[in-house]
Amino acid sequence: MSQLGESVRILLDYLRAERLGWVSCQGLVRRPELIVYNMPNLQHNRDLDTRELLIPVLELLPEWQAKIFYIQYRRGFVIIGFRQLSHKAQTRRLLRSHLPDFSFRNVVPHQANIYFFLKLSDGETGPEDLTEDIILQNDLIYDLVTKVTLVQLKIRNIYRVTLNISAQNREILLSRDGFLSWRSGVVRIYDGIGLTACMKCCSFSHATRNCANPVCCFICGGNHYRNCPSRLLPVPRCCVSCRGMSLVGNNLIEITRSILEMNELYSDDTTKVVSIDRTSGKIFRVTLEISERNRERLLDRDGLLSWRSGSVRVYDDIGLNYCTRCCSFNHLAADCRNNIRCSVCREPHLTDCPFIFFPVKHVCASCDDFNCGTHVTFSPQCPSLQARIHREVRYFNIKYNWVLVPHNPALY
Repeated sequence: MSQLGESVRILLDYLRAERLGWVSCQGLVRRPELIVYNMPNLQHNRDLDTRELLIPVLELLPEWQAKIFYIQYRRGFVIIGFRQLSHKAQTRRLLRSHLPDFSFRNVVPHQANIYFFLKLSDGETGPEDLTEDIILQNDLIYDLVTKVTLVQLKIRNIYRVTLNISAQNREILLSRDGFLSWRSGVVRIYDGIGLTACMKCCSFSHATRNCANPVCCFICGGNHYRNCPSRLLPVPRCCVSCRGMSLVGNNLIEITRSILEMNELYSDDTTKVVSIDRTSGKIFRVTLEISERNRERLLDRDGLLSWRSGSVRVYDDIGLNYCTRCCSFNHLAADCRNNIRCSVCREPHLTDCPFIFFPVKHVCASCDDFNCGTHVTFSPQCPSLQARIHREVRYFNIKYNWVLVPHNPALY
């Protein structure tokens, strides 16, 4: 029973921390670091002069002083900080070849610390006085770990205070929804987990100063950095980091609810939006899992779905494989080994077709019936396309006569 109670307590603490959003994404940018031990199996001998062994090997690295940002010698390991992630991999290979007895680790064991922002006067920035005031005002436990280690001026009289904190005091703050009492109010606290984030392209693989990607607006995904035209408009906004879309203040559940209400569909556990992906510009591909009765309702409306003041065409996602290189349906263009075939005139070219603006010259490059004027490539009337659909639809709980396909699958 004691083990069960302990497991339940851990689960409840995890759910509470997840609900409160305890871990903040506003950590300091940290450079790539490598931990070095002078013995195998992550063991470190303090009596061994690691500096004398490490520096001669690092000097073999071309331009090593420009690649290595700092070297910190700790009691139980050595931390090497690099300017770029590629420099870290290059240095690790060099050390392994020249120092085979050394061992390495990527994760740096930093002490748990939190930070917050306070409005202080010039005489209130002493770490010792701040530590005592914070412990007294928040009823924390006096220990050797909890103490203010750094006070940095950010803007005017707003200071960023870094606090090393013990596990027991962190639990106390966690039970208060992540707020710290200060004088007559409260301030939000954050975990100093050191995320690397780029404010130029909105990715998490590098810092802004090392970014070589194009500029992306974090609101609309456009190629501008400031003065976004969609900043004050309640329009669909995209997430540049995950290449997906979310409505302002909404999520997939609320988008599903809007679709059900606008189209008078049944509310069930099956019908729901599962993904929204950007295709080009402000055009998004919405994938909707739908029940059989709701699909019948959309079929009664000729496959049109109401959205806001208009309607959009819906299609069945039956997973057709088509090749835009040779215009066949048994493989993708990336795996094609056939000759190039134009989808307009069947000639061996992919672009700049001279007959693209003359419909009378259109032929079907997918089937044997390629007479002029019969049907175009990837048309719903194409026998090859219909045969492919008839074969694929057997794996779905839908009827062949009621399959909704795009007019040109090559565009989707």
